[in-house]
Amino acid sequence: MSIDIKIGGMGEYSGFNYVSVLEIAKENNIELIDAKLVGGIMGIATHKCIYLDIDKIIDTIQVGGFDWDKGLFILYHEIAHYKRIKKIGDNEYLKRLTCDSVDDYCDYVINEEIFADRWATRMFYKFNNMIIPKNQTQGLWDKHIRKKYEEHIKWDHQLIRNNVEAYDKVISNYVIDVR
Repeated sequence: MSIDIKIGGMGEYSGFNYVSVLEIAKENNIELIDAKLVGGIMGIATHKCIYLDIDKIIDTIQVGGFDWDKGLFILYHEIAHYKRIKKIGDNEYLKRLTCDSVDDYCDYVINEEIFADRWATRMFYKFNNMIIPKNQTQGLWDKHIRKKYEEHIKWDHQLIRNNVEAYDKVISNYVIDVR
């Protein structure tokens, strides 16, 4: 089943405007790829495309891990990352990700996560007329949550080490299979 059909079906079932994700993707020439991703990762925006684990999102909703609004929020969040990458340009994006300083890398990634949460919140309101409370985002504005997140992401910086090919390899480590 195509990713468009899956996302459209999520909207029909939930009553939320999941079709807006497809519209935004089409308007911005964003390739959405349905993929099985490692661990708890639901989506990854890269300089080339957005990988979404639609089956994992649906499964998590069905077992009560989160609600349909959070599933849609995740899709908007990943689009925000992609749009930002395209705004600053692929070269600048990769330059920022492959910087020599782990502190600069963590600051950049965390600031991008905060931006994507804010953008997703705006899009959720725009297309669904519903406010997503700040405490339902990743909460990276909280210094304790931020510190924990830094510990998690700094290992990717060590693998990237100022090399675009290594960055692509890191991304491929998160993608188990493309559906």
